[in-house]
Amino acid sequence: MDKVKNFIKQYFVLVILLFLIILFGVLQPESFLTMSNLFTVVRQSSIMGIATIGLLFVMIAGGIDLSLGSVISLQSVLVAVLLTQVQLGLIPSYLAGLLVSTLIGLVTGIIIVKTNIFPMIGTLAL
Repeated sequence: MDKVKNFIKQYFVLVILLFLIILFGVLQPESFLTMSNLFTVVRQSSIMGIATIGLLFVMIAGGIDLSLGSVISLQSVLVAVLLTQVQLGLIPSYLAGLLVSTLIGLVTGIIIVKTNIFPMIGTLAL
């Protein structure tokens, strides 16, 4: 019994994830357990995975960046507007989004370094 408790305690999140996959697979087998749904989940999770890797480096350096979500949102909206309203091409739109988010990160980094404030406070306003 102790082995089962230790296993569940150590792998609690994975046990819950497996339980939810089985539950939704039984409730909606025609739509949940399909390759299309799997690719959709992986595609949507990849954005957060890439952002998490970037945030990992910030945390290793001893800081924390609270502006990550808002900068990703701003970049997404900017690229969408440039593609649909301005009719700019795909590559220029992505480059403009990358440029704007890089400039925001640069300005935030300069403010944090020059004023010597804690990174959480410096990124809180964004």
